[in-house]
Amino acid sequence: MHLSAEEFKKQRLFLAPMAGYSNLPFRRLCHRGGVDFNTTELVSARGIVYNGLEPSLRYLLIDEDTEGPAAIQLFGYDADDFYIAVQKILDNPTLSRCSAIDINMGCPVKKVCQTGAGAALMQKPEQAVKIVRKLQPLCAGAGKYLTCKFRKGYLQEENTAAEFALALAEAGVDRICIHARTAKQMYAGKADWAVFATVKNKLLTHGFGALPLIANGDIKSAADCRTIQDMAEVSGFMIGRAACGNPYIFAEIKNPEFKVTAERKIDDLQTCYLEMTEMLGEITAGKEFRSMIMPWIKGYAHSTAYRQLCGKLTYKSEWLNFFPTLLELFI
Repeated sequence: MHLSAEEFKKQRLFLAPMAGYSNLPFRRLCHRGGVDFNTTELVSARGIVYNGLEPSLRYLLIDEDTEGPAAIQLFGYDADDFYIAVQKILDNPTLSRCSAIDINMGCPVKKVCQTGAGAALMQKPEQAVKIVRKLQPLCAGAGKYLTCKFRKGYLQEENTAAEFALALAEAGVDRICIHARTAKQMYAGKADWAVFATVKNKLLTHGFGALPLIANGDIKSAADCRTIQDMAEVSGFMIGRAACGNPYIFAEIKNPEFKVTAERKIDDLQTCYLEMTEMLGEITAGKEFRSMIMPWIKGYAHSTAYRQLCGKLTYKSEWLNFFPTLLELFI
């Protein structure tokens, strides 16, 4: 799928890449639920360089016919690793259909940051710039957009997002997304939405006001989107945890009248599970689906019993017998 520059800039609602959750079947649900743009789970650029695409294919896999426009997200530190990995992706008939390559510069997980990747790149902006400059001609030549996702800063009280964003803009990135927490905060505390205005003002001052800026962090409703928009002229909103048990949040933001039925929830859960079994096999899919379904049933009366039951399910026959029992819970 080729997105024109105009289409690229019109996208407003994004699913955040979440390890262990934003797999292809779930991204399809979000697409049907109104998301404008999807992103794969993060994959190591160096892993692709040394092991090829096959070991990571389940995480890289896209299908823009059924999930809409999507980016493949990579993490790493070495610009040459990224270049070789992206070349391999572009040489693959399926993966090369992605709309964008997204560089993860915001993952706060220790094992990622210890390698200099993820949010650790915010401590070495010159390396982040080197990666963008290395990849931009390659992506542009293949008709792909190059995007980056990073954080407010690295240290607990740090706020370096504006300077970091400007450096990436000058290097030629096509779109940026900012999670309004620092890496050291992980996902605790409240997201600092004021950072979006700081970044936007910095970009405007230096002639990059047209660079799409996507807001991320604690966005749970249309009201949150309006609040952020009043604070800063962002181009769109990326939603992660709030979509885990509710892929319809994008439709709810677009249309306040939207209501999802209990029957559709059950049908969508079952479809997602069956697609995962096709991708991963019955046993692996059963184990991974246990954690995926938990946010769906959280907060309902008697949900504890359902969560306990889910923890014991593995086989396809067990899951298919379980899904109809959720009707009473969702009504």
